Amino acid sequence: MKAKEEGISLDAGRYYLFELPDGQDLASCLDRLRQLTSKVAEWVARGGAFRVVVDFTGRTKCMSAAIAVHASRWPCLFSYVGGSEGR
Repeated sequence: MKAKEEGISLDAGRYYLFELPDGQDLASCLDRLRQLTSKVAEWVARGGAFRVVVDFTGRTKCMSAAIAVHASRWPCLFSYVGGSEGR
């Protein structure tokens, strides 16, 4: 988790890691992400202090496309950390 790498401590309940088994298969990514919709709804129903941030940094192209398409239906913020490596 990027926060941990940066020395930011998030206690349990502040984040949810969700793995996709095949990052090269757009259809399987979308199918798996559908399982998160109810969890997102439960989270935001807790109140205004509970926000969903979708980080699509450092994923395969299929994974990034899937999360962008599917999460666009959720009340969330998108996070992407770009860099200049390889330029």
